[in-house]
Amino acid sequence: MTVNRNEARRLYLRALDLISRLNLRLFAVEEADQLGLIEADERREMQVILNSATDTMSALARVDAVAQALVGLVDEAIRDALRDPTAVVSVPVDDIEEHEEEAYVHVLVLQSLAARLAAIYGLDVQEQDHGLTSPQVRLRMICQNIGDSLLFLMQKKMIEIPKSEHHVKHVLFACIKAAFQDALPDGKVAFPSALKGHVPDLSVPMIKACVETKVARSPSDLSNVVDGLLADMSTYGSTDYSTFFAVIYTSNSKLTQELLDLVLEQRQTLLGLNPKYQWKWLLVRGPLAPASSRNGTAKALA
Repeated sequence: MTVNRNEARRLYLRALDLISRLNLRLFAVEEADQLGLIEADERREMQVILNSATDTMSALARVDAVAQALVGLVDEAIRDALRDPTAVVSVPVDDIEEHEEEAYVHVLVLQSLAARLAAIYGLDVQEQDHGLTSPQVRLRMICQNIGDSLLFLMQKKMIEIPKSEHHVKHVLFACIKAAFQDALPDGKVAFPSALKGHVPDLSVPMIKACVETKVARSPSDLSNVVDGLLADMSTYGSTDYSTFFAVIYTSNSKLTQELLDLVLEQRQTLLGLNPKYQWKWLLVRGPLAPASSRNGTAKALA
């Protein structure tokens, strides 16, 4: 009997989305006071998402008898998650045991089981997980590593500490241009509207992708940046450019990807946004001069 891969793929993608949203809601529950949220409301929302995630995982494990060996493990993971959803475990950062951070144990277990089920059903985990082609994944990695790239250039005394969005954007374009020879800088591509043309920071025609770069130094900056980029989301895109990377660069340790994802979920729900094109949001940390700094511009950017 042939596995119903269409149904398996649908449930797998839904499971990934719900598990990701569950991770955000668990974060919101535990950090409610610091984020100015009402814990009881966040806990109720978390429970709704948890129920949906576990129901979807149960259905995914039962798409076909070929996955029968994992049904028991999935059911056990579901029971454990429903019993104690906020349980955490310490995991190494970048595979270095001396550096650890806490993660929600049931999120990790459910993600692992979803990946195993996808393998059994013969799904393309890499492609479906990110929704990106391999070259687009490469572009994302360059964006994610721009903080390390800037730090390396500073250590080699090739540039001074970046002090503005312009400096970060300039170096990011240089890194992307080295990997994608057809990359175009700010001003070369525009998405016209009735009032004006909307111009992304850089674009890579070959892989139909654009990058927007913003700097956020504080939580209020992050809120403003997100609102601005959400406005861009409604005006950017065409048949030639259908994937967008929003890179938010910061040196503030209080700004995290989890916080960004939570703010996005709240704002998109409030505004009722349903973007036509694909957006990937990245919170990237790296060196950045204080706003009041009088340091000279980066030598390589002068």
